[in-house]
Amino acid sequence: MREVVRRAAGLGLAEVLVTCDESNLGSRRTAESAGGVLTRIRPVDDYGIAHGFLEPACHYWIPTTPISRTVT
Repeated sequence: MREVVRRAAGLGLAEVLVTCDESNLGSRRTAESAGGVLTRIRPVDDYGIAHGFLEPACHYWIPTTPISRTVT
């Protein structure tokens, strides 16, 4: 995941979208450990079923640069 985020930063992207099945806890933890923010859980729909996606998908946006946190 770090390499993907690093390459995306090199391309000038501010963030990357990572998706995984809702039940895939390992992938969810990996996305969250990389700084990913869960923004949506996409429900299964006809389009997804037609393309082999049979369970809800989590959408995580991961920033390509560290977020600075200032304590005041």
